[in-house]
Amino acid sequence: MNSILLRLKLGVLLITLLFPVLTFAKTTWIPISLSGYTFIVPYIPSEIYAAPTKLLPSKTYLSWDDVLHASRYQIYGINHNGDWVLIMESETNRVDFDHRFFGYQEIKVRACNFKTCDGVGLFASTSVTGIIKFPTIKYTHDALGRLKIVSDSLKGNSEYDYDAAGNRKSVEGQDK
Repeated sequence: MNSILLRLKLGVLLITLLFPVLTFAKTTWIPISLSGYTFIVPYIPSEIYAAPTKLLPSKTYLSWDDVLHASRYQIYGINHNGDWVLIMESETNRVDFDHRFFGYQEIKVRACNFKTCDGVGLFASTSVTGIIKFPTIKYTHDALGRLKIVSDSLKGNSEYDYDAAGNRKSVEGQDK
């Protein structure tokens, strides 16, 4: 009996230590009481998650409505070979477009449960052709090799000025 009680206590301790590290944003947690101990376990529905709705791409991010009981989301993009590849996983219903999204023309999202993403959620997709904008950045230096102008196609220009000793004294524009 003491062995069972010890194992139960160690199990509670292990769950208590691990789940705060592994928790995801919208996981539904269920408390289960047993012999005076309470366990908290993730709810994993048996039905397949519906596809996320209202995928809204903007110039800087993609967002969608939460899927009930979803723990995380997978975001895929179609590459130049026509293959869908996993770009990232997210614990929220919004992702910022960054270098990982470069070159994709279409994005799809699916909800996942606490244990897996395989076979548990339907995909929703959206075209991002012409929406995702990545900056073109050009650096201009003066005759002494000092940075003079940074031209950013999205943020504008920054101009650097130097004193007689060569120390940067001011920055005009975006990088202030």
